[in-house]
Amino acid sequence: MAGGCYIKNRVKYKVVGISAKVPYRSGYPDIIQIRREVIMTILRKAILATTVAGTALSIVAALSFTAAAAVERISYKDDVFPILQIRCLGCHQPGGEGYKKSGLDLRTYKSLMKGTKFGAIVIPGSALTSNLNVLVEGRANMSIRMPHNKKKLTKCEIAILRQWVNQGAKKN
Repeated sequence: MAGGCYIKNRVKYKVVGISAKVPYRSGYPDIIQIRREVIMTILRKAILATTVAGTALSIVAALSFTAAAAVERISYKDDVFPILQIRCLGCHQPGGEGYKKSGLDLRTYKSLMKGTKFGAIVIPGSALTSNLNVLVEGRANMSIRMPHNKKKLTKCEIAILRQWVNQGAKKN
């Protein structure tokens, strides 16, 4: 920046007042054009501030809605087991491919909580570290993503499993 001007895309701009950038070509810029540009800059900043404030209110409302939804208790019997039964039980029961490889039996709550021959699959209260969530959400290596070689779980199904684990993975 030299002499209050800088070059941007080979067009000369002059810094005026409250950071309004006003183009000029040579000689003295038209004062009316400068005032118009300053007013437009002020209006743009006001609109941006209003938009940011509106967005902040929307985020607060969304968080409130999410917090209200999080209070709703997820039932193992009514919400979680039907997902496991439809999407996982074909492989994860005695005789199935998933059972042979991991030892994970999903027929009962007790066998789910027992986990695999490698360790626990559900860590109550922590969907972030629970292997069940890591595998169905696709946060693990794609070669072990579950369901293996089948259509991924829907966002709703993943959300139900995540919420259930975060609520303590209770048998209710």
